[in-house]
Amino acid sequence: NKEKIASPTGISTFLNCINITNHDYASGEIVKYVSIGSSIGGLSSNNEYYVTKKDDDSFYLSSVGVGTTTSDFYHKTKQYRPLTSIGLGTHIFNYQEP
Repeated sequence: NKEKIASPTGISTFLNCINITNHDYASGEIVKYVSIGSSIGGLSSNNEYYVTKKDDDSFYLSSVGVGTTTSDFYHKTKQYRPLTSIGLGTHIFNYQEP
C-alpha cells in the first residue's frame, strides 16, 4: 500500500505529469488511479497505469497494454498519457490490488 494523493494543482497538463512531493514510486511500477470528483482529462478512474519516474516529486503515466499489445509496451516506448485537464476533487494513486 503506497497511497498518494494529488490535488488538481499537482497536475501538469503542460508537462503531462503528476506532481506529488516524495511520491516514492519507481519506474515500471503499476498504480491504480481513483478520482473522488471528476477525473484528470486523459485518465480513467479505477484504471491502472505504468509509472515512469521523472524525479522524486513527479511522474508520468502510461497505459497498460491489452490484447495483442504487451502490457508494458507503452511504458517501454515512453508513450505517456496526455493530461488534458486537471479534474476536480481528489486524485488518489496506489499500488494495484492483490
